Amino acid sequence: MFAYTHYVVMWFRYAKLSIFLKKTKQNNKTVYFE
Repeated sequence: MFAYTHYVVMWFRYAKLSIFLKKTKQNNKTVYFE
């Protein structure tokens, strides 16, 4: 059960990060880290 929850959390973080990168690329071509 813990492994499943960990997988969901990792997937959620990855999706959130991908959306963030897409937004930054649309706004300006400079990607900010941190």
